[in-house]
Amino acid sequence: MIQTNTNRGIEQLIPNNKLKDAGVFVFTEKSIYALTISGGLRFDTRKIEVQNLLDESGNVKGEAFDKNFENFSGSAGLAYEINKNVNIKLNIARAFRAPSIPELASNGAHEGTIRYEYGSANLKSEVSTQIDASIELSNQHISLNLAGYLNNFSNFIFYKKLQTEIGNDSMIDVGGNFLNAFKFEQSNARLSGIEATLDIHPHPIDWLHFQNTFSYVIGLLKEPIEGTRNLPFIPAPKLLTELRGDF
Repeated sequence: MIQTNTNRGIEQLIPNNKLKDAGVFVFTEKSIYALTISGGLRFDTRKIEVQNLLDESGNVKGEAFDKNFENFSGSAGLAYEINKNVNIKLNIARAFRAPSIPELASNGAHEGTIRYEYGSANLKSEVSTQIDASIELSNQHISLNLAGYLNNFSNFIFYKKLQTEIGNDSMIDVGGNFLNAFKFEQSNARLSGIEATLDIHPHPIDWLHFQNTFSYVIGLLKEPIEGTRNLPFIPAPKLLTELRGDF
């Protein structure tokens, strides 16, 4: 992929830039009776060419730079059908994500979020290692799926609110509006969670579904920042109950 991004407006939050992506992968799967084994390996590379970031008067407020990111990803998993009603799955994977242009090069007001954002050109790629497992139980009346996962991140990218030298929130005056200043930073982190789905479709009225889905995510930094290890913008526990008919 080759992608060119160009500002057409007066105000620039991120600079003009060009992305060049390339990747290659291999995937294989083998079934042995009730056991299915799968795995894959992938290599990706990204080149980012960032131009000068200009303010409304045409002055440079962010210097041009070039960055290269490359890494390997991989996964391995198995699924085992104990019987026609019970399936178990186990997966382990390694993935990476290169920083985005806003994370690397922002310098401006992000309209609608009440934030003034600063990027950091020194960000490294996020790398995650995840293990997840699930069990599926089903019969003509009930379907149940239970799953859990643990994901460890190196160089996790997140927003951090900036402070003044005396400890107050840093505020930026943008046309008379004062916005909180945030900067993209990195730290090691861990995400873990569970998901559960219960679908009741009693026979012979199996067109009727009473479905309940619950999800819960915990996001923690390895080291506390400003007195807390909790990651920002982690969704709250969620329960969705649905009654539907499939005709």
